[in-house]
Amino acid sequence: MTVFGHVLPQRLVALLAAKQWPPASPDRTALAAWIADVQDLTFLDVDGMARSTGELEGAAQGGGGAWMALTDGVAMPGHLDVKRAVAIGMTYGQEVVALDYAGGGAPRVVATQEVALPEGRKAIRWSEVDPTFEAFAKRIGL
Repeated sequence: MTVFGHVLPQRLVALLAAKQWPPASPDRTALAAWIADVQDLTFLDVDGMARSTGELEGAAQGGGGAWMALTDGVAMPGHLDVKRAVAIGMTYGQEVVALDYAGGGAPRVVATQEVALPEGRKAIRWSEVDPTFEAFAKRIGL
């Protein structure tokens, strides 16, 4: 199964086939270090993954990419290359959990993380949650 040409991890495909993804009651608190609105986090079905990934790509191409630390075909530390990613969870406040395929092997799971800048402003960076989807699934109790 693919989204935007990216092969989804085998464990995620198995969860989708068993109708266990999106998860009914994941341990969202396990993601509180990355996602501020953790109780608002919604995991996405395949259609939602495609729609949300497309929205991230649109933001990167439309000028919103700098604020969300998105790039379009360029790998940079702390940023997400939308050409090599699939969104798997989102909040209404635009926090995102994604599969990051930039490493070339199995995708790692990353999430947006708000950071304070010296001038008192805030910015977004992307941080690794888990090195594999399998580890991520265990983290949230699947």
